[in-house]
Amino acid sequence: MRYKMDFSLIGQKIREVRMHLGLSQKEVCDGICSQAQISKIEKGEVYPSAPTLYLITKRLGLDLNYFFEKGITQRQDYVEEVKKQLAAARRNTNYQDVREIVKSEINNPIFTSSKENFQLLLWNKGVYEYTLEKKPEKALKTLHEALSLSHSNDNVWTENELAIIMSIGVIYMDENQIDEAIETLKKAKRYVNNRLNLEDKTIIPRLHFNLSKALYKAELFEESIACCKEAIEWLIKQDYMYLLGEIYYNMGYNYELMRLAEKAIYYYERSILIFELQNRLEHIDYIKNKIAALKEN
Repeated sequence: MRYKMDFSLIGQKIREVRMHLGLSQKEVCDGICSQAQISKIEKGEVYPSAPTLYLITKRLGLDLNYFFEKGITQRQDYVEEVKKQLAAARRNTNYQDVREIVKSEINNPIFTSSKENFQLLLWNKGVYEYTLEKKPEKALKTLHEALSLSHSNDNVWTENELAIIMSIGVIYMDENQIDEAIETLKKAKRYVNNRLNLEDKTIIPRLHFNLSKALYKAELFEESIACCKEAIEWLIKQDYMYLLGEIYYNMGYNYELMRLAEKAIYYYERSILIFELQNRLEHIDYIKNKIAALKEN
């Protein structure tokens, strides 16, 4: 699926100003692009590259923002739609779609002209480089590049930056670089705690889920359990169930690893209850088998 924005309003603006100044298309495009190209831009058939649009604005004696006065809302709506498509693809682990969306937008001026928008693409690029291409070093390089686009103050972290840090931590964990994973995810947790509010509520359960997982891999069971309890308390307070079943499962798995079968069974059963309420039946048989095995022993 490809995503295109209607740049006809910008093309119309160019034509209006050009006509008002009494300039021909040839006079406007001289040394910038072909006359055929500017004709297509004015008709809304193609959108100009960021450098081309910049040079056209200078030729017409205007500021670049002039052309976006009418188009800015549509531009932001378009970015939000792409963001939603990427989030849905990640949530469904459809990383082929993530790659397709990123590749279709990577040269789009809406994204290349904004650090925040381009950062969004680079973050998702790093995600598919790891999940699809199995290239952890390349993915980490891309994610660190994405982070460097905006970050300048260690006391202030955007939600995009927090999501990128978490992705870095997850890669470390999956590559069995557990110390690096714990350090990275704990850093993200400190930054989350410093924020007064979060637009994306999934950040907190995702962070606690992954940190608790890294901690039990390091055999830091009590710390992992504390991390899970903190997440459960927050989720219940927020009346929010995202990853609640997985976090209850992590609790049970910690107790299983500690050879505390009764407690492990208790939290496994709670995770089953949540998955049943969410109609996520694919997890239930696996957990029931674990419970049966614990009861036999």
